[in-house]
This record gives sequence, structure tokens and C-alpha cells, in this order.
Amino acid sequence: MATTPEGPLSAAQLRHFLTFGFVQVKAAYSRAEMGEIIPEVFRAAEEMRQGGCLLASSDLLISKLLADERIFGGLRQLMHGMGERRFVSATASHLRGGRPGAGSPWNLGRYKALAREMPEHFEHGWHADVPGPSFAATPCVKVTMYLTKTTREAGALRVLPASHTVASQVSLRRLQASHGLNTAHADWAESTFGVPGPELPCTILESTPGDVLFTHNSLFHAVYNHRPDRQMMQCPRPVSPAGDRFVPFLCV
Repeated sequence: MATTPEGPLSAAQLRHFLTFGFVQVKAAYSRAEMGEIIPEVFRAAEEMRQGGCLLASSDLLISKLLADERIFGGLRQLMHGMGERRFVSATASHLRGGRPGAGSPWNLGRYKALAREMPEHFEHGWHADVPGPSFAATPCVKVTMYLTKTTREAGALRVLPASHTVASQVSLRRLQASHGLNTAHADWAESTFGVPGPELPCTILESTPGDVLFTHNSLFHAVYNHRPDRQMMQCPRPVSPAGDRFVPFLCV
């Protein structure tokens, strides 16, 4: 392990991420702080929705959060821990959820089409954002803050610990075929090793506003039991060598 700088993550949290590909920091932000953050994101979201988009950005807010030691300091520790001392921090904010009654919680054509054509099969099934053995060896961290509470029964993120490794990327390759599909349905069990997607052994990360989740972009994850009001803010891929200090940019 490379020598890492001091920061908000403990040595145990750093080891957890390097071993399992994720670490959740509970109550990183107070209720009062979230009371200021959430309205700002939803204000930006409403402006975006007027144009028919469900992905919202508040770049100023995200830039501030990324400069916050609780997030940037954690990113710095994790990237250094993976051997990458130079990286770019993304300022893109994704507000993901759906209007009540909307079939799809994603503003992506593929998922909207799936939801229309076979709604009983639609779900955010098991997948890695950046799959493949070559990508698994690349230092890459995604930061997520949920703006609404998630539970096992209502939209909590599920992860397969240590699935970000090169070996796991090979053995779990078939899971990538289930991205966007309701693998709780028997028709798709072949891609989830013969069991319904929700029954695949995993860790379920329930979250409360104020928690911060760091995940490797090659970590396999899924969401079942979506709720229409499930909302989150993400900084997708703080990677790519770009000098020795924080360099904000718009990730599109």
C-alpha cells in the first residue's frame, strides 16, 4: 500500500475500501448542513426538469463539496492508497430518481425503453459502471450522497464486496448483462448465477441524508425496490492524472 496522507478516513476505513471496493461514512454531514444542501440541489433539479431532464446539476454546490475536506480529503486518501497521487475531481451532480408515476427513474433512453416495453422486468440490476479487468486495475472512485433515506426495502444500494478486483471482473462478467433489468424475475436468473438478483449474496448499504459513500467504479452493484422519490447526488469519476492538486471540471 502506498503511503497515504492524513484525512477524514481512518486507517480501518481506508483498508476497507482497498479490500472491498467501498466505504460508507455515516453522518459525514449534519442534519443542518443537509438542510441547506438538499434545497439547492432540488432547485437546480426543478430548472433542469422544465427541459424534460431528470439529471440535475448544481456545479457551484458540487465544487464546494469536492473542496470540502470530508469529501476531497477522503478522495485524496483513497487515490493515494491505490497508488495514484494525481487525479481530477469531477464537479457533475446527478440527481437521480423519478416523478411520481413515471415508469423509469433514469433519464437514459435505454432504460426508458425497457420500462415501457417490459415494465415488470425493469430494475437497476447488477453491473459495474466501468467493467472489465483492465479498468479494475485503474484507480477510480465515485462519490455518492443520498438526499432521501434508503432502506433494504426501499432503494438501498447493494454491492458485491471485492468485486472491483481483476479476478472478480472476470468471474462476474455475466452480471453485466443484467444492467437495467429486473433480475428478480425468473427469466433473467441465468445472468445472476441461477438465483433471483435480490438473493445474490451482497452487502446492502442503507443510507440517511448526510452519509457519504465512496465506491470503486468497477465495483458491481444493484438497486432493487426503487422508490419514485429516491434521490442522490454523485460525482461519478474522479480519475485521470491532472497535476498535483485539485482541478475541478464538468463531467458530462
